[in-house]
Amino acid sequence: MVVNMKKNRILIAIGILGIFLFSAFLIGWKSHVSPSRFETYEIMMKESKEKLLSIKVVCWYQSITDYKAFNRTIDDVITHLKETNTDFIFRAFWKYKVIPETCSELPLNQRKICEKAGYSYENFKKSISGIKKEIPSIIISAGIPTERIDVNEYNPITGKKYTKTELWEMALDPAKWNIINPKTGKPLTKEEFQFNRGKLLGFFPSDWT
Repeated sequence: MVVNMKKNRILIAIGILGIFLFSAFLIGWKSHVSPSRFETYEIMMKESKEKLLSIKVVCWYQSITDYKAFNRTIDDVITHLKETNTDFIFRAFWKYKVIPETCSELPLNQRKICEKAGYSYENFKKSISGIKKEIPSIIISAGIPTERIDVNEYNPITGKKYTKTELWEMALDPAKWNIINPKTGKPLTKEEFQFNRGKLLGFFPSDWT
């Protein structure tokens, strides 16, 4: 019994010593790591808010990648931004349809159009790098049409491809807000709304019913 008690005390002492040494290691390790890695979400939000509040000039430049279509270069884009003292570029890139990672992924006939419009993530990244190199403090935003989702969508960061079922779940459903169809006096269904929206945007012939 006495032997077991001594063993337990020894194990407890070793455990406490281990915790102490591990804590000391963490403190020492943390002190050698850049503080930015330990910034909290609240701090980052505060800094972002302060940066946004300091904005004086907003420029709607859609888009920063299609300069070739206007016989311009990225240097021309940068010149325009500098001359207007732009702090924030609104809708610098407009995702209206599925965007390829590079234009080279597309068939030859589509590739030329893509290159001229700069309509790829590769071109967008290059434009951002070029602008940021000359104007480091500038904020660049992109835009998406919230009323439109393609039947083929993917996440360019993770590479995840979405199924039609997943995309249909994302589509706006007016029934969630009990919106009434003024023509029928009944709740507007998801199918009715999406079909009408499709006709309005020109995806279906206007005479379709």
